[in-house]
Amino acid sequence: MCSLQDNSAHPLPFLGTNDNLIRWSPDGKALWVFKANETPTRIERLDPVTGRRELLQEITPLGTAGFFTIMTISLADDPKAYCYTSWEYSSRLFQIDGAK
Repeated sequence: MCSLQDNSAHPLPFLGTNDNLIRWSPDGKALWVFKANETPTRIERLDPVTGRRELLQEITPLGTAGFFTIMTISLADDPKAYCYTSWEYSSRLFQIDGAK
């Protein structure tokens, strides 16, 4: 986090290496984050001062055949309105008939 008063940067100890920043909350008091490579994907409100996390939304992709991960998430001010991009491996899908 960066202070606007003295332009100094301060680390956010509660932000993990697997956390992906989506945006600041509309009130500017929290970060909205998600963890990469988790399905379903939890979108959390993270208080950068206390480290407290609160679940805002959970996303489960509609089709999971070939699904690998959610790449990015965009949220409106109302976190129930969202869109995301995902990575899928459709070239790795196989159908086996008659296997025993």
